[in-house]
Amino acid sequence: MNGLDSITIIFDKSTGKIILKDSAGNEKVAKGVLLVAHNMEEGAGICIANGDPSEIARGLGEGMAQLVPRDPYYWTVYRSILKELATRTGAAEQHTTPDELLARWETEDVARATSQAKKEIMH
Repeated sequence: MNGLDSITIIFDKSTGKIILKDSAGNEKVAKGVLLVAHNMEEGAGICIANGDPSEIARGLGEGMAQLVPRDPYYWTVYRSILKELATRTGAAEQHTTPDELLARWETEDVARATSQAKKEIMH
């Protein structure tokens, strides 16, 4: 954990800020955060996302760009994430290119938003 004993995440609803504090006394404000933890042996996990999805995605991308060249461990982490995403989305079996997968997800997002908007109008 990079020498840290703890990390605190504060979702301040009054300001809309996401505040990250660590045991070293550092504090940062984030626009999006994703916390993922899992234990295969227990079959238990947690996934919490808060804030702007594009900021979360950008954070993952920037983290990969900064950390992978410095530490082989992060290459394994990001490779495992990509493999799991490809498997869960069906892209691995379909030999889908990244561009095709992104286009499919965008179409699904638009359809989901349209469906949600229709539900809200009807109520």
